[in-house]
Formats: sequence, structure tokens, C-alpha cells
Amino acid sequence: AGVAMLEDNVTISGIVWPSEYDYYQTCVAVHPTHHHRVAFKLTYDAPASASGGTPNSGGTPNGNADLYISTDTPRPTFDHSTWLSTDKRYDYISIPTYVDDFLAAPTTRSGNGKVLHVGVYGRDGSGPAHNGPIAYSLTVMITNVEASEVRHRSSLRGGAQVPLPRDEIGSGDGSGD
Repeated sequence: AGVAMLEDNVTISGIVWPSEYDYYQTCVAVHPTHHHRVAFKLTYDAPASASGGTPNSGGTPNGNADLYISTDTPRPTFDHSTWLSTDKRYDYISIPTYVDDFLAAPTTRSGNGKVLHVGVYGRDGSGPAHNGPIAYSLTVMITNVEASEVRHRSSLRGGAQVPLPRDEIGSGDGSGD
């Protein structure tokens, strides 16, 4: 199976079997003046009810899948991923683009972005024997990060702050420095 592209704020529905993977990728633009937060949300589609094939509003998961994200492995797994989530109800990973693992990721050929590779792993299948397919929905959301968050997070880690050009003295503030 190939690798499908994830687009910002577009939900993809899929089915993965236990002990198998589905793979995706998304490209995140890199800007010299600001950072982004890239959030991935994996939810499990409720099984159909016995009465008519409509979704079960009780929210009973149709199996369990895990979410793996990698900066350098095109087909991430539990052992080869940069970030992972193995929650049972839904999986959520939020990655600010100012963190070291993201900054160290290979840059696209254009030099304007970074590719994040995504793996969805079928952990526990649906049905009484837990061997049925797992229906899921996957969404990536890319939002801007405030400069104050970047400065605050960097100072909490004790590391060097990541100055943004608009925050530097003399960069258009009229001071002439």
C-alpha cells in the first residue's frame, strides 16, 4: 500500500487490521518569522448498531489503533518513531515546530518545509475475538504558535531561547539600533 497525503484540517477515514499499518505523510511549512503547532488526532469510528447500521452513539470504540509520527522514518513503528501515542480511547499528538526533534528533521528539497511521516497501527481489532478491522478517522491541524510561548518554553527548559526576527532589537521598531 502507498502513502497518502494528509492536508491541514481535512479528516481522512480508514480501516486498519490488527498488527498492520496504514501510512501517511504531511508537509509542514517552515517560516523564519514564526512557528506552528502540528496536531494529529486519531479517533475510532463507532461500530454500527444492530438495528439499522447507524453509528453507535454510545462511543464504544471499534478496536484500538496507535499513532506514530517520525521525522526521518517513512514508515514509523513503535520502535522507529519520534513521537507516539498508544491511548485506548483516542490518540492525540501535538508537535510545536520549535522543538529540537522537529528542527533536526530533514528539510524538503525546496527548503521551505519538513515532512512528518505518520503510521496508524492496528493494536486491538474489533469484534468479540478482537480480530476484526479497526475503523478510524485521522485529522492533522496546523496552527500558529505565539512568540511568547516559544520564549517561555525555551526558558523553562533552560535552553537557549529561539529569537524570532521580529523580536530582535532594531528590526523595524523605529529605534535605529
